[in-house]
Amino acid sequence: MLGHRYVGVDVEFVGADVVANACALPFRSASFDHVITNALLEHVADPQTAVREVSRIRRPGGYFTGSAAMRLPASLLKRVRDFCMERFVEEALREKLHGVGRDSDGDDD
Repeated sequence: MLGHRYVGVDVEFVGADVVANACALPFRSASFDHVITNALLEHVADPQTAVREVSRIRRPGGYFTGSAAMRLPASLLKRVRDFCMERFVEEALREKLHGVGRDSDGDDD
């Protein structure tokens, strides 16, 4: 064992370690070394608030690894289009996330 601890979070899945909304995570500030989100941002009503929560719970100097789906079912496409009129690509995410706690490359503002 490498000494790592994994905490799975989901908004509805009762099999998750923690059932919570990504925009209001029930963890102390600076409590995680690495926060990973997988195809999350296109599913939340307020992606910037979700990223602020990630920034809040990640320790200074910690990592955030996130992904967003490039091809979405039609039911989700409108939500994504409403949030950012361009595709979720690195430059667009960096621009959207800059100034939200810490910028997307991990450096403090």
